[in-house]
Amino acid sequence: MEENASPNYIAFIKVIIKWQEQAESYLNQAKEALRSMGVSFPVGSEQQNY
Repeated sequence: MEENASPNYIAFIKVIIKWQEQAESYLNQAKEALRSMGVSFPVGSEQQNY
């Protein structure tokens, strides 16, 4: 996406990408914290990489 963007939008797209990475990281940390407390998750709820 970034390579096809107009130069005017590249900085904005980078911010969005960084936000998305941070959101995923925080959610994974929360999931691991819940697992350490004994919470289980249904099969198939793992993050999928497309």
